[in-house]
Amino acid sequence: MKNEGNYQIALTSEAAVPQKSIVGEVTAPEKTFRCELIVDDHLVAKYEMNEVFVTLLPTKPLELPQYKIIFSDEFLKKLQRRDATSFFKLYREIGHIHNLDLIKDKDEEEEKNKNGEPSEADLAADRFAMSYMGFSYTLAGLKAIRKERKALYESLACAETKEQRKQALDEIDKRIEILCNDSFGN
Repeated sequence: MKNEGNYQIALTSEAAVPQKSIVGEVTAPEKTFRCELIVDDHLVAKYEMNEVFVTLLPTKPLELPQYKIIFSDEFLKKLQRRDATSFFKLYREIGHIHNLDLIKDKDEEEEKNKNGEPSEADLAADRFAMSYMGFSYTLAGLKAIRKERKALYESLACAETKEQRKQALDEIDKRIEILCNDSFGN
């Protein structure tokens, strides 16, 4: 699979950075796109994200959208160590930006997720990440996310019901199955 958009990531090599710091950016060669990478453990916890999420800030009419990818300090350290699973997660977030998922109508996508079915947005983000990471790293990344989510669900901190937990794990299993079917033509 050919990578889409030719996005480039610049990331600080500083070991200790203050919270709410801009620690890097994602850009496109045409300079029409720039997304800041920000460390903010408080926001990651506030929005109940595990390590990383993307946000779209409101803009004035006719201005380019202002995307930000927010992640934890621990996630930054993983990126700095060149952890493949963390880069897979980062490329998935970039994929959501590339596919304009944050400005599309969310109702249909959310309904699919409630039924344990993967959304088209998640599948497209997986494929986008695969265009940069390749099949084996993408598969390993999805399996790592499933393992993390299962561990989270087994902890006391998780508020979802047993059925919601099962649907979330089923959704990841289906994404893995679709990825394998796409890659091997099954």
